[in-house]
Amino acid sequence: MENRKNMDKSKKLKFFLTRRLFYIILKIKTRRIGMIDVKEDVGYKFCKPMLARSFVAGHDEFLFDSSDYVVERKFDGWRLFASKEKCMSRNLKPKKVDFLADLIPEGTILDGELVSINPKHKSNDVAHLIAFEQDKLKYVVFDIIQNNFRDTKRLYWKVRRALIEEIVSKIDSDRIEVSKVVYGNKREFVDSILSAGLEGVVFKKIKSVYIPYSRSEWVKLKWEKEWDVDAEGLPTEWRVRPGEKGVDGKIYPEGVHSEPWLKGHRVLRYGWYDSETGELKVCGQTGYSDLPENLKQYVGKVAKIKGYGIYPTGAIQHPLVVEFRDDKDPKECKFDFKNGKVVK
Repeated sequence: MENRKNMDKSKKLKFFLTRRLFYIILKIKTRRIGMIDVKEDVGYKFCKPMLARSFVAGHDEFLFDSSDYVVERKFDGWRLFASKEKCMSRNLKPKKVDFLADLIPEGTILDGELVSINPKHKSNDVAHLIAFEQDKLKYVVFDIIQNNFRDTKRLYWKVRRALIEEIVSKIDSDRIEVSKVVYGNKREFVDSILSAGLEGVVFKKIKSVYIPYSRSEWVKLKWEKEWDVDAEGLPTEWRVRPGEKGVDGKIYPEGVHSEPWLKGHRVLRYGWYDSETGELKVCGQTGYSDLPENLKQYVGKVAKIKGYGIYPTGAIQHPLVVEFRDDKDPKECKFDFKNGKVVK
C-alpha cells in the first residue's frame, strides 16, 4: 500500500514537472522568436508576422473536418500591422496609412490586410492607393499582437479572436472590419471562395499561440488558374522552405530545410512571346527544379503552369508546373505586354 502511494506521488510529480517544463519552453520559444527584429518605440512592440504554409493535397484534407481548426477568407492585399502611432509592413518597414491612426485604440497593434475597396484590384494596386487614394482602402483585421500595451501573442487564437471582435465592434467606421471565419461546413465555404475566383482561405488552429515567422499552425489554400508558357533557361539554386513539400516528396517541419539546399539543382524560367514584336520575354521562375542535365530536355517546350493570378508584366503569382506539352508550339504562348493580358 505504501509503495502504491509512493508510485502515485511519483507519477503526479512527473506529470507536474513535465507540464511545467512544457509551458516554460513554450514561453521562452514564444518570447525569443517574438523578439526577432523587434522595433520598439514608446511601448509599441512590433514583430515579424506569423505565416502560413501551403495546402498539400493528400496530406491536409483532414483540415476540412477537424474541429481543431477554423477556416478564414484570405484577401489579396498588403499584410500590415496597424496601431494609433504607426503602421508597419510585414518586413517591419513603416507605412503611412493616415486613416487607421484615428480608428485604432491606444496601446493596440492589430494584424491584418490592407485591401482596395474595389474587388477587382489586387495587391499590386495597393501601393498606388496608399500614395494617392487612401479613401479607396480598407483594413481587414484577422489577429492582434498587443492590447493595452500588453503582449497578446501567447494567448490562444480563439482568445485573440474574441479580443479583435470586441475592439473592432467599438470602432465606428466601415473602413475597418474583422475577417470572416467559419467553424463548420468548411468545405462548402472553401468551395464558394475558390469558385468565385477570390484569393483563397487560411486554416487556423483554434488553440495556437502567435509565433512570428512560423508556418507551423496556419495552412493557406489559394485559388489557382492554369496557363501555357514557354519554358526557358536554368538560373539559381533552389531550396524548400520549412512546412513546404520538397521535390523529394517530404514535408519539411518547422525549422528544418531541405538538405543540402538541393545543391546543384536549378530552376526553369518561363516566358511569353510578345504578341506585337514576336520576341520571347522571360517573366519569372517556374518553381520546377532538377539537375541541369535533366532540365535541358524541357527548355523550349510549352509548360502548363498553375498559379494564383497574372500580373500586367506577364509574371504569374506563385507558379507551379503541372505538365510539359509536346502538342503545342511555344510561339502560340502569346502575351500582350502593352495591355497586360494573355492573347488567346
